[in-house]
Amino acid sequence: MKPGSRIAMATLLGLMLSGLALVAQQTTPQATSSNNATTIPSSQSSPPSVADSQVRIVRLSEVQGEVDVYRGIGEGYEQALPNLPITQGTELRTRTGLAEIEFEDNSTLRLTPDTIVEFPRLERNPSGVTATTVEVVSGTVYVNLARTAGNEFVLTFADQQAVLAPSNHIRLLVTPTWRAWLCWMARHR
Repeated sequence: MKPGSRIAMATLLGLMLSGLALVAQQTTPQATSSNNATTIPSSQSSPPSVADSQVRIVRLSEVQGEVDVYRGIGEGYEQALPNLPITQGTELRTRTGLAEIEFEDNSTLRLTPDTIVEFPRLERNPSGVTATTVEVVSGTVYVNLARTAGNEFVLTFADQQAVLAPSNHIRLLVTPTWRAWLCWMARHR
């Protein structure tokens, strides 16, 4: 190793170690106690929980025709491409096309033409159980749950919620008329 590169490596190592030392020196605010209740000052945010992760393997496995995706990255709607990762907050819109979303447990969600779905929840807890919520805004979807024992799959539509049982097959049609009728019923009860 050249003398100049040894100095650079030593400097880099020193910076890395000092960065670790700075992180180790940071302290968390002490909780104050009054009447046996523990409180954290309101100016401090709570530490991130180890509970759920958004690391999932969900992908757009098939795209035919006109299918758009909104990923919330400032680009608006984009043309959907096969194998595009689906993450929490994604919205899919089929116009004259068809789409299929595949989940890590081989479950699938199929969208027919003129369908809009959103993915408000795609999480995994520390034990590996997945929690999926798909909101069907309009259109027809087919759900095929395979080997989903222990996993949670929820369809929401028109202010309703359906928790699907493992190894279930379902077709759901949500039309604007149906949505308007449900809203009218909710207001006139």
